[in-house]
Amino acid sequence: MQDEKFSKEINLCNLLRNYLINNNSNIIQLVSPGGQANLSITYNLSSGKKKTIFPDLIAIFNNNIIIGEIKPKYSINDEAKLLSLLDSINASDKIRSLINR
Repeated sequence: MQDEKFSKEINLCNLLRNYLINNNSNIIQLVSPGGQANLSITYNLSSGKKKTIFPDLIAIFNNNIIIGEIKPKYSINDEAKLLSLLDSINASDKIRSLINR
């Protein structure tokens, strides 16, 4: 069953990579299943708490920054992690700094 999960994630990752490349996107980070993200985003929540995430995907697509997780099915934990960026007082600055390296 674990192999089937990785197969679906690998297929999804490959399809996404091909789509982004074919549409002239700048892929900054795309982590394959079982891999470890190299880049992280550390930011402060509006509550003052510091948070760090390691997204599977960081890309620039049609002048938009895309940050996401690659999963074959929905994960509420990943959704909460990504939505926490919206509750940040400085995530946009941290993301801009990351992609301008």
